[in-house]
Amino acid sequence: MLWFATHAARGKGTARIVQVSERDVLARVAAGDDVLDERAARRTLPIADQTQGAAAAADGFLWLTQSDGTFGRLQKVDAETGMVMASFAMPVGIEDLEFAPDGRLWTVSEAGSQRWSAWRTFYPLVFSIDPGALR
Repeated sequence: MLWFATHAARGKGTARIVQVSERDVLARVAAGDDVLDERAARRTLPIADQTQGAAAAADGFLWLTQSDGTFGRLQKVDAETGMVMASFAMPVGIEDLEFAPDGRLWTVSEAGSQRWSAWRTFYPLVFSIDPGALR
C-alpha cells in the first residue's frame, strides 16, 4: 500500500491521508489515467494540520509528524480509524519519516537547515528515534 497526504496550514483543518493500492495505481497508469486522486483511495483519514511526514510501521500503525518553526510533534495513529494513539513532543521542523529494518524511525528536520536561521532552535538535519523508548 502507498500513503499520500495533503498538507493544511495551522487552523485550516483540511488535511487528510489517503491509502491506495500500488497495484491499482499501476493499473490506472497502464490504462492511460495520469491523475492520482481520491478515486483510487482504499481509505481516507483526517490528519492533524501541519502534518509534514508519514511512515507505516510493520505493526500497521501510521506515524505522522507535524511541525513549523515553533513546535514539533510525532503521532502514532491507528491506520484503520485515524485515532491518535499517542503524541510526543519533538524538535521544531521535524518532517519526513521512514522506518529502518531494525524498527528505528529516521526523520529529517528542516530546523537543521541553515536557511531557517531566524528560528530560535537548531537541531540535527537527520536523526533517528527508537519508538519503543518514547514516553
